[in-house]
Amino acid sequence: MPPNIASPSPSPRPPAAPTRSPACSSRSTFDGLTPADLGDLVDGQTYVFLADTTTMTDPEHPLLAVDTSDEDARGDGDPVFRIAPIAMAEVEVNFFLSNVDFEDYASSVDDDGVFRGFDR
Repeated sequence: MPPNIASPSPSPRPPAAPTRSPACSSRSTFDGLTPADLGDLVDGQTYVFLADTTTMTDPEHPLLAVDTSDEDARGDGDPVFRIAPIAMAEVEVNFFLSNVDFEDYASSVDDDGVFRGFDR
């Protein structure tokens, strides 16, 4: 290396982002539960994503999103909507960052009740 030329210094690494992993369960104890019942089982989670019979049998495999917050926090909005797999990351990230509320997504579903993204 020629004199008087500084070698590049390593750039600092950004701090690690918090990570969250989905918890999977195949317990049949969730069968037939209402959103309020489910809220009692999920230990403080404000929402859950479920793969139910419709998810498994519909060709698009839309997941079920359930608002498990208490009724005062939830308001008058519908506590459930379906999410196309292609839109799942968008929904999860925005819920995690609190950028978009459950009600915003629930009110933006297509005629068949499935959210497929805002930019379609």
